[in-house]
Amino acid sequence: MISNNIYKEQKKFFTRFLKENNVYVRYIKYIKNKDYYNCYQKNREETNICWSFDSCAKEYGMRNMVSMLITWSSTPEGGDFWSKLSDKFKKEFSERFY
Repeated sequence: MISNNIYKEQKKFFTRFLKENNVYVRYIKYIKNKDYYNCYQKNREETNICWSFDSCAKEYGMRNMVSMLITWSSTPEGGDFWSKLSDKFKKEFSERFY
């Protein structure tokens, strides 16, 4: 299990990455809108389990959070945009934390 301090540092890194790539506001909008939910949120809702960014990140790792909470193809930016952003984040995240 990841320590709380490392988790906070990784979350701060993630937030900064989204802001530097001008997608923070869109990302937050999409993860809160059922039209863009992916399987994680949909499965939680079906079983009446509340989901949160933190619970998802702790379960799947911060490295995967660009891809975990958005159905990319449903967004105006499309799948290619988010896929490239996810790859970029994973690379920078790995360089920083591994």
